Amino acid sequence: MKTHWGIRVASVVFILHLFTALAQGADVSGVWTKTTDPTPDNIALFYVEHNTVKAIGISRLQEKHVLWVAEGIIKAANVQCHYHYSSDAIPAGWEQEGTMELTLSEDGNVMNGTAISISGAWSGGIEFRRIQLVSPGLSD
Repeated sequence: MKTHWGIRVASVVFILHLFTALAQGADVSGVWTKTTDPTPDNIALFYVEHNTVKAIGISRLQEKHVLWVAEGIIKAANVQCHYHYSSDAIPAGWEQEGTMELTLSEDGNVMNGTAISISGAWSGGIEFRRIQLVSPGLSD
């Protein structure tokens, strides 16, 4: 009888662990390149810290470096981030803030979705391709 309870408890613990892992989301930690931008040096680093997905990106646009940061949540394969461009690097006509709604592919190497400016005046497709994984010891 004790064996059956042990199996049941172990099963419940396993299922809870599985649901927790799914709720927290897939691993997006790594170096990514934005493929929807013609600039070849458009690089972003995504990582997860205490269940929060964070990112920092840099590219070259209109002859200047553009730097942005983002922070948000990841649930299953969905990433929702609020982004912010540094004030000295906003391209002419761009808004400093907005959101990204991304979905991670099954193989974990592509995130695509939509970026929307804070006012909603601009939106467009966005895609990132993973070019390098981050060492498991560096992610949370």
